[in-house]
This record gives sequence, structure tokens and C-alpha cells, in this order.
Amino acid sequence: MELRLRDVVLALLLHAMVFTFVFVGVRCSRTVTPPAAIEGVLVNEPLAVAPAPKPMPAKPEPKQTPRPEIESPPAPLPPITEPGPVPQNEAVQQPELAAATAAMAKAQRQIQQRAEAAAREQAQREAHEKAQAQQRLELQKQQAAEEKARREARQQQTEARRHLQQQLAAAEAQQNVEQEQNAWSNQLTAAIRGNWVRPPALSDHFNCSVQMELLPNGQVVSVSIRRSCGSPALDDSVVRAVNKSSPLPLPQDPAAFDPRVTIEFCPHSSDCSQ
Repeated sequence: MELRLRDVVLALLLHAMVFTFVFVGVRCSRTVTPPAAIEGVLVNEPLAVAPAPKPMPAKPEPKQTPRPEIESPPAPLPPITEPGPVPQNEAVQQPELAAATAAMAKAQRQIQQRAEAAAREQAQREAHEKAQAQQRLELQKQQAAEEKARREARQQQTEARRHLQQQLAAAEAQQNVEQEQNAWSNQLTAAIRGNWVRPPALSDHFNCSVQMELLPNGQVVSVSIRRSCGSPALDDSVVRAVNKSSPLPLPQDPAAFDPRVTIEFCPHSSDCSQ
């Protein structure tokens, strides 16, 4: 089959363009991009049947010269990757991410502020409760001190009343004893007067102080004149009358008994200064 010259030229041009595109793309492009596949179809038109040519004399075959070997293209360099343009979806997501980050930071600040406010409120509440507890404690102490003071005052008043009652009772008892002793002294004087004998030529109007020591049964142990009756003879007569009256009468109340009793003696009751 014979090929037309035009078809051959087109094929050669096509191969030259492909080779140039591949070579230039490998040498100049940073990223090797595989060339797009080009499909070529050779169209063979049916040739008109021509009459058989006349035989031509054989020409000597031209001497074939060796075709120069085409150097193989150099190995492609490794692609240099550079950060390409940000995809449109990532560029759109960056403001949304920033807004979400800001919202999260704001929420965290609000949470922290609420936590700090709650901590302050808790501290204030605890301080208030502590102050109230301290006030209650102070009030309890004050009430306890006041109650103790009232209790001590009542105790002191009770002790004072008891002491006063004891004094009154003692004074009343002493008064009773004194009254009983006065009555007993009158009994002693009456008993001694019944045994007194007036000395001759002496007056029977006198009084004197006589001290006696008695036993619990009224027996006279000793007798002495504390204040003279006016003369030794009268003093001796009174001493004899006391000894003669032994044992002397005892008081009705045993508490009025005095072992060293002193009485005022006079022959007549009108002469005695009771």
C-alpha cells in the first residue's frame, strides 16, 4: 500500500510535537504531568487502480549511512512540592474555626468567672456562718456568765439569809439563855437569902456580888465575894449562907447552866439592882 506524502508529513509533525512537548515538559516543568494520550488514525484512501508502470531500469542501491543514535532523554528530576493554594473549602472553614475557637474561649471564661463568683459566694457564706457561730458562742458564754453570776448571787443571798437566821437563832437562844440565867440567878439568890443570918448590930440593907463555882449537880465547890457587902462580917455571913445552901438549884434549861456563876445578893429584893 502506498502512503501519500501528506500523510507522512502529518505523522512526522505529530511525532515531533509530542516529543517536543514531552522533552520541554520534563525539562521546564517542576511537576511532571503525563501528556495526554493522542490517538492517531491513519486513513488509507483506496487508491485508484493505475495501469502497471513500465519497468524502469534498476538503479544501484544507495549506500546506507549509519543513522545517528538519538540520545535518550535525561531522567526526570523529582518533583518539588510547594504549598499550593489553600483549597476553597479550607479557606471557608478558617473563619468558622476562628469563630468557634473564640466562642469556646468565651464560654471557658464565662465558666471560670461563674466558678470564681461561686467560690467568692461560698467564702462569703462560710465567713458569715463563722461569724454567726462566733456570735452564738459569745452569746452562750455571756448567758453562761450571767447565769453563773445569778447563781452565785442566789447562793450568796441564801448564805446571807442562813447566816442571818443563824445569828437571829443564836441571838434568840442567847436571849433565852440570858433570860433563863436571870431566872436562875433569882432562884440562887432566893435560896441563899433563905439561909442568910444577919450579924448582930449590922444593917440588913445592902447588896454585894458573889461568885460561885458549881458542879453540874449544883454542889458549891468554892465561893468568893467580888464586891463587898459593906463589912467583912457581912461578907462572911453571905459566904456561910452560900455554903449552907449547897447544893443550889439548877436552871430549867441546861444551856443556862454556868459552872462559874456570879449573882447579886441582897437580903431584901428591893435592895437588889437586877
